[in-house]
Amino acid sequence: MKAQKDPAVHPSLFKEQYVSLDSIQSLSGDDKRNAMSLFVAYVLVLGRSFESSRGLLELLTPALALEAYDSPLSLSLHAAAIQLWCLINSTSFASSDRILTQAYSSLRAAIQDPLQRSCESTVLAALLLQRYERFSAVWNQHEQCHVHRNGALALLRQQKLDGINSRHRGYLISQLFHIEVNICISKKIPFQASEITWLSDQDLSILPSNPSTALDVLGSSIANHQHKFYLLSEKKLTTTSIPEVSQWYEELEDTEDQLHSWPNKVPRYWLPQTLQSGKHFDKSIITYAGYSDIYPNIQIASIWNLWRTYCLLLRKIKLALLNVFPSLYELAGTTEDLLRHDFRIKSVQLTQDLVDSICQSVPFHLGDYIKPASLSELMVPVISCVGYHDMDTSHISYNLYQKSSLFMSRDDHRRHVIIQGPWHMMCTLSHVLSILGDNESRNPVHALREGQIDWIRAQFFRVLRLLRMDVERLPANNHDHCQADAGGHSLDIANAEIIAKRLMAAFTG
Repeated sequence: MKAQKDPAVHPSLFKEQYVSLDSIQSLSGDDKRNAMSLFVAYVLVLGRSFESSRGLLELLTPALALEAYDSPLSLSLHAAAIQLWCLINSTSFASSDRILTQAYSSLRAAIQDPLQRSCESTVLAALLLQRYERFSAVWNQHEQCHVHRNGALALLRQQKLDGINSRHRGYLISQLFHIEVNICISKKIPFQASEITWLSDQDLSILPSNPSTALDVLGSSIANHQHKFYLLSEKKLTTTSIPEVSQWYEELEDTEDQLHSWPNKVPRYWLPQTLQSGKHFDKSIITYAGYSDIYPNIQIASIWNLWRTYCLLLRKIKLALLNVFPSLYELAGTTEDLLRHDFRIKSVQLTQDLVDSICQSVPFHLGDYIKPASLSELMVPVISCVGYHDMDTSHISYNLYQKSSLFMSRDDHRRHVIIQGPWHMMCTLSHVLSILGDNESRNPVHALREGQIDWIRAQFFRVLRLLRMDVERLPANNHDHCQADAGGHSLDIANAEIIAKRLMAAFTG
C-alpha cells in the first residue's frame, strides 16, 4: 500500500471529553503520588512484556523516564493513575480533574509544535487518553468517543509524511491495529484497513511478531466473515448461490485452521496449566467444576480468552451455514447422515470445551474476590488467588515460569490479579455473552451443557459488582428471573446478554 497524503494534525482532534458524575473529590498530594506508584508497579511493570505487547503499556515506563513532569505523557499517565486509585478507593473520577485538564491542554500545545508532534511520547499520550476514555465510557455506560485514537492515527500519518520513524513505531501501529479489529468485531463491520491505508508494506512488516499481533491479524479476517454472515442474514441466506456459499465456507475452514494452529506458536510457558480446588488451591475460590487454569499473568490469560471467543464466533457461523445449506457437509467430507451426526456431536463438544476453558479462567482472574477490594486489602493478603505459586516447585511449568521475565512474588501476583483481573474478565464475559445471546444464530447456546450459561451469567454479574458498576443503571428486562449475586443483591439474570452487548459497545465505541 502506498502512503497517502494527509492534512496536518489539528488541535481540534484532541478536544476534551467530559464525563458526567455525581461527585468529584479532589485528591491530596500524597494520594496522587501513591496512585502513580500503584499504577506503575501493577499496571505498567508487573505482568508486562514486549512478547505479549499490544503496543501501549509496555512502552510507557521507558518513555516516561525521559519526560518532564508537565509533558503530555506524564500528565496523561497521572490522570490514568488517579482514575485507578479512585476506583479502588470507591471515589468518583471525572475528566474535568485538574491533572486531566492539564493533560488535554499540554497535548494540544504539543501537536502545534513540529518537534513535539513527531515524538513517540506524544502519540503515546493520545493513546493513553483514549484508554482513559474507554474506562470512563464503561463505568458511565455510554459509547466511547474515538477522538484520541483518531488523533494518534493523524500523528503517525504526519510522522510518515515527515519521514520520521520512532523506535517503537511498529508497536504503536500494532496498538491502533488492535483497536480497529476490536471495533470491527464489536460493531459487526468489515475490516478493510480503512484507518491504516496509508501504511506501506514496509510499515506492516515492522509490526511485532508476537502471538498477540498474530491473533489480531486473524481477528481482521474473522471480522470480515462475521460482517458477511450478518449481511447475508439480513437478506436471508437462502437467496445466496450455492457456489458463493461453498467458496465462503472453504475460506471459513482456512481461517479456522489458522486459528486452531495459533496455540502451537505461543511460548511453552504461555500454555494454561490446570489446578484442582482443594488439592492445589483453597476451596473458597469459586470454580465451575472444581478446576482452574492458571497463566503467567492476566495479559496472557486475556489473549487466550480472545482466541477462544474467536473460535466460538467462527463455530457459530459455520453451524448456521450448515443448517441452511446441508450440501456444505460435502465440503467437510461428511455426506452420510451418520457422519453428519458425528460432525455435529464433535462441534457441540468443541463449543462446550471452549466455554469450559473460559469458565476455568475465571478463578485465575478473580480468586475468592466477591466484593470490591479496598486499598488495605491490596496491601494485606486477605484475598486468595490461584497461580503458579500453588504448583509443586519441582514442576517443569513452574520452573519455566520462575526463569521467565514474567515471574513475580505471590503477593505481587495477588495485587496484579486484584487490579487487572476483574476488568479483563468483564471484557471476556461480555464478549462471550454477546456471541451466545445473538438473535441471528443461537446454535452455541443450544450446544452448551446444562448449567454453563447460568454460571457465566452469575460470574458476569459478580464482576460488575467487583468493579463497582452501577447495576441499577443497567437495562432492565424480565424481573421474573431474578437471583441474588454474591453480594446479596437482586439481579435479573435474563438481562445478562442485554447488558453485555451494551458494555461491548462502550468498550469499543
